[in-house]
Amino acid sequence: MSALERLGAKEVQMSATGLREGYLYSLLDDETCNSDALLEATGELAILRSRSPQHGLELADWTGAALKSWVKRKRSVKNGGAKLLVI
Repeated sequence: MSALERLGAKEVQMSATGLREGYLYSLLDDETCNSDALLEATGELAILRSRSPQHGLELADWTGAALKSWVKRKRSVKNGGAKLLVI
């Protein structure tokens, strides 16, 4: 039995930053609401910690050529991971 089953949860909603639903989310502008939270977070971390944030973007583009058929969410994970690989 999983933890969710033991807790009796009927529904679970996940959020990358905790602001993707509810009142605070409704206060955000459209550009922020439509941004990909994973890519925003990994981009900021790459700027702070990597030797070359540009290298992460280049790596994401390079791997993207081989993975063109991936759906949008998988591309976000791949691109976010590429940004973190250069740290």
